[in-house]
Amino acid sequence: MHTSHTILGVITDYLTATGISKTRFGKMVVNDQKLVFELEEGRDLRLGTVHRILSFIDANPPAQEIQP
Repeated sequence: MHTSHTILGVITDYLTATGISKTRFGKMVVNDQKLVFELEEGRDLRLGTVHRILSFIDANPPAQEIQP
């Protein structure tokens, strides 16, 4: 199982590789513009949210442009 800290690292690496902003990522993945900012402040995630994040990243590798 991934912890919020681990997920934040995965997200940060993904954002760096894609150039997507924190706000855009949260909005695209879970319709929450504050997601990444709140994770940085220690927000805990539900398992379903973790699954949605990882599924999005798997389905949209950094090499391709992601459409909003």
